[in-house]
Amino acid sequence: EDGGLESRGVEMGGSGSNAASESGGGQAAEDDRGVTVSGGGTLCRITLPAAEWAARTGGSPHYIFAIANEAITPSTVLQVTGINRDALRRDLLWFSSEGLLTFGTDEPPTEDVVIDCVLIETGDDWQAVGRIDAWPQAAWRSLAYTLDLTKTANNAAVVAANHVKRIQTPLDFSDARLLFATPEWTGGSRISIPNIYLDASGHLCVTLANLGSSAAKIDSLSLRILYTGTLSGLTEAEEQTADETGTVSSLAYITTADIDDIT
Repeated sequence: EDGGLESRGVEMGGSGSNAASESGGGQAAEDDRGVTVSGGGTLCRITLPAAEWAARTGGSPHYIFAIANEAITPSTVLQVTGINRDALRRDLLWFSSEGLLTFGTDEPPTEDVVIDCVLIETGDDWQAVGRIDAWPQAAWRSLAYTLDLTKTANNAAVVAANHVKRIQTPLDFSDARLLFATPEWTGGSRISIPNIYLDASGHLCVTLANLGSSAAKIDSLSLRILYTGTLSGLTEAEEQTADETGTVSSLAYITTADIDDIT
């Protein structure tokens, strides 16, 4: 009915609104109708531009985005209804204070963070704080890695019948964490890879097992690798492959093609 509802929604953040930045100027919310009193709530959309986070020295979080709004008090609670979580590389902390809603994280998001939420003023005596978990797979990298054994010192790997051979790859995980590695091509129909591991130096190693009745010469093998951190030992082409693969999406675990291959 006419006059039955009054719009109270607000928008906060946006370009240049980081009150924690020396260049931001602490711009107030675009809509100053503010937060409702206890017992109600205000729908709000908060935008945290990726380029506007302010770095701070010492302690965690390392980056801060603060929104100035005179309606915010220490007991203003942010209840999240939606967020583009894959933009977060680390957990997003928030806390309310007098006139400020402050967000903090240890690594800047990959893109603008847009938070749909409800702001509620509870009137309690303690400070409202919260944590928005980052998408767990945000830092994972997927790499289709092909090792050309013809360029090794032995000019390809020869594995005797019913024997195994250890191959150390150039991949160095000293500054990276290996989540898993699985074979995509073992080098031959009679060749299996029973073991993939990191040696004491941090290099990725594979064990080739020849199940055939004659010696096998293996020119190449392919692995699918999932990792975090900085992986060393990749050639320029392999680094480009890793970049093109990018971060793992929520649809990257199993695809229609994988299902079609199942017999």
